[in-house]
Amino acid sequence: MPTNTLLLTHDVASPLMPTNQEFTTWARDDYTRHNDTLFKIQLAWDAPENEPFKSKSGYFKLIHVPTKVALWTHPKTLPDWAFKQQEINGNKNPSERSAIWYVEDIIADQYNDEPADRDEDQRPVKVPKSMNFFKKYIELQLLMFQHNAGLTASHPYASGPLNWPFMISGISFWTDNDTQKQIYLVGNIIGWWTCVVGLSVFVGIIAADLLARRRAMDPIPDSVRNRLWNNTGFFLIVWGVHYAPFFLMNRQLFIHHYLPSHLASALIAGSVLNFILSDTINYPISYATSKTRLRLATVLGYGLVLFMMFIYIAPLTYVHQD
Repeated sequence: MPTNTLLLTHDVASPLMPTNQEFTTWARDDYTRHNDTLFKIQLAWDAPENEPFKSKSGYFKLIHVPTKVALWTHPKTLPDWAFKQQEINGNKNPSERSAIWYVEDIIADQYNDEPADRDEDQRPVKVPKSMNFFKKYIELQLLMFQHNAGLTASHPYASGPLNWPFMISGISFWTDNDTQKQIYLVGNIIGWWTCVVGLSVFVGIIAADLLARRRAMDPIPDSVRNRLWNNTGFFLIVWGVHYAPFFLMNRQLFIHHYLPSHLASALIAGSVLNFILSDTINYPISYATSKTRLRLATVLGYGLVLFMMFIYIAPLTYVHQD
């Protein structure tokens, strides 16, 4: 936003950092502080001699001529009297990488004249490189892999794969310290731990069945066993395929990376519940019995408890306005 004033810095401490110089603006027609409004642009890289400077892709440092400080900023905002705007000040160490800027917009000068000497029309049009589908696909996968491999910085809400099935911690999406408000991603505790129990019970059933069959015992009917191995076993493979690779990654990891595996574990829990509540498989039609009503009541009761827990913790993630 044009202010119709000149940028100025002087040997006065900035509001938030006493070691840095204050930056402000000065009236354009007042020449009493002319020297304090003199800056030079220093390119932040060794550009070829005839290469033009480009907005958004060209980086520079703005150096104050009299004091040699560089235009610099930091994340901390100014107090209420400055409407909590981001502060800029003069850094006495121009070599810092955080003192590098780029041009976002080109606007008219003080005489409302558009910038001259633009040569966009004379530039050769770049023709996109022709690539077939498979080359594009491979390039995309490699770029995604490289980008993910570079996300190695620490994060306060990062968590390891061992913690995910137990929902030990969630992710904070937004926090307002003044009003003590927060939007927090957290799973349904009952549903999450039901999936853990379902996984454990399924592994226990499979282990017990294998041990019993080695001793010439057949505790599970063949039709029930086949469905348990084929359906629930497939869900277990899906869970492992989406979960195990994260143990090999050295990047930032969050609880939302477990969501595909969590869905598979929910299917496992449902299959285990069906196995526990079913004696056998009746073909082609299963008729309702007294046990059918018990199974229905069990499922409805569990669903009600699950829904009540969702209602209880929903404001954390979905928020509501009074």
